[in-house]
Amino acid sequence: MTTIHMAVRGAAATTTLRPNITHTVRPFLGTVSVESRRLPHGGDWMDREYAFRVSLGVAGERVSSGKRLLQLRRRLNQPGLSREGRVRPRRKVVLYARTFHGEDVAPIFDRLKEEADRQGWHAERVIHDQAPLGHGAHAVPEHWPGWRSVRHLISAGLADGVLVPDRSHISSNDAAYTSELEFVAECLGFTALLVPEAEP
Repeated sequence: MTTIHMAVRGAAATTTLRPNITHTVRPFLGTVSVESRRLPHGGDWMDREYAFRVSLGVAGERVSSGKRLLQLRRRLNQPGLSREGRVRPRRKVVLYARTFHGEDVAPIFDRLKEEADRQGWHAERVIHDQAPLGHGAHAVPEHWPGWRSVRHLISAGLADGVLVPDRSHISSNDAAYTSELEFVAECLGFTALLVPEAEP
């Protein structure tokens, strides 16, 4: 199907003639020039969004995937971190880690506990998922029983948030990670990381 965006006088018109190809028609001194740019097929959704914004001429400076996820998490965390609805002396957090088979988790939870204490949070539960031999540690988050428990505790109001070492303990896939951030935020919870997705 051909999509045509009508141009206002003197402005550029964008016409999609073939899938994944954008033709920009720019009036210049009574003549018309045509530029063709091939948009990336597949790939990360952030790359596709950026390519779309480039095709519209409104891309601006590109923001890295990590920085965009950091900004998203901070925005989603605001209601959970700022609300005063619960009467508790300290926020309750779940300490969560997902590791490979045989990895020593004691130092990981020691660091998480130290961070919770530093923030003035109460470590309500310690939950650990371990990938068996030959199994990747970054499958869909909901497939892991420990992470399902984290989701239940937050959705039931038994915990205010979750603290993890870094985003890979939830998911290394941007879309899956974003989905989990949104779920926690919908429950008015928050997601905290020892190591952020990117430098602030």
